Amino acid sequence: MTVIPTMWVINRSADDHGKEDGKLKARLVVRGDQDENEDEVACDSPTVDRTTVKMMIAIAANQGWSLRSIDISAAFLQGREMDREVYVQPPPEIATPGTVWKLKKGLYGLKEAARLWYDEILAELIRRGGHKLVGDPACVVFHVNGTFIGFVIIHVDDIIIGGTPEFVLEMVLHIKARFRVSKDQVERFIYTGMAIRSDKAGRLFLNQNQYLEELNNVPANAETGKEDGLRTVLRAAVGRLLYLNLTRPDLAFRTNFLSRVPPGTDLREKIKEARELTSEAKKTPLEIKYGKLGQLEKLSLEVYADASFGGIDKGLKSTEGHIILLRGDSDKCAPISWRSKLIARVCKSAKSSETIALENVMDTAIGIGRQLRQIQTGIVD
Repeated sequence: MTVIPTMWVINRSADDHGKEDGKLKARLVVRGDQDENEDEVACDSPTVDRTTVKMMIAIAANQGWSLRSIDISAAFLQGREMDREVYVQPPPEIATPGTVWKLKKGLYGLKEAARLWYDEILAELIRRGGHKLVGDPACVVFHVNGTFIGFVIIHVDDIIIGGTPEFVLEMVLHIKARFRVSKDQVERFIYTGMAIRSDKAGRLFLNQNQYLEELNNVPANAETGKEDGLRTVLRAAVGRLLYLNLTRPDLAFRTNFLSRVPPGTDLREKIKEARELTSEAKKTPLEIKYGKLGQLEKLSLEVYADASFGGIDKGLKSTEGHIILLRGDSDKCAPISWRSKLIARVCKSAKSSETIALENVMDTAIGIGRQLRQIQTGIVD
């Protein structure tokens, strides 16, 4: 029998914007890295795709639905019971020497803890009549006689509920009765780094303006270091900008281009470009507005793709980009997916690069299209 040690992790809790609020938070965790059977454990735990979040927000706004954000308290301790025997050493403050604990639930630090929680919350939603969204098992949709009435999005212990007023109220009450909830927010909240808010007209807005406001620019003297230090500074600056791509399609190409560092690149010039782009983004805070598009049954996808031939940055590879819009019969649309990246092969002509870009975006669009049809009809293709 292997006994796994435990340890205390103590940090300060943070508010919705990531700022420490001064409260100390202690958590007992298992040293999962010392679990001899960790390689034999199923540990994959789905988290929602950001494109799915944007599509569901767009559909909720189209239907005039409000959103509710719920945070589960100590989610892993409320997961499914373990199907293997795991023994841990209790902390010395509360146990006598020679005592061991046999775990019933997945404690933080165990490889399968997140999966056990996902299995529990998913099973509960399925029992309530939900079905996993095709291609994204972290989103559960609900229909009554083929009519779409609501959805639940799961990202570990952060949950979004959207739907008719009756559905949202019933689902919130059921989750609160079944699990311990630490937060319940309406109208304005942060979800996986994106700020979501609604207005009196029923429109929904998506932005990262709080993150952008607190984003520190590259220090003015950053270009004076050695090459290894310059690469570290550049990676940090580009990483912060790439995170903005969640809600800023206007920055997708420029941040992707900035992230390329082919041989012979002037790192100091790249850092300067990162500083300029950060300053420009901070001066132009934007948000995506989602509103009424038309009848749910008539919503469709509109896809745009393009590609360069050859390297814009004097490299060998071409660049592709796309945007996918959710379009209604009112001729209004909502962006739900966008990307700019290098094509992972050498193209021999402009037609070749554009064909590959179109093929790649169609793979994405087909998957989203299947999800949309399931939402509209309740039937999985």
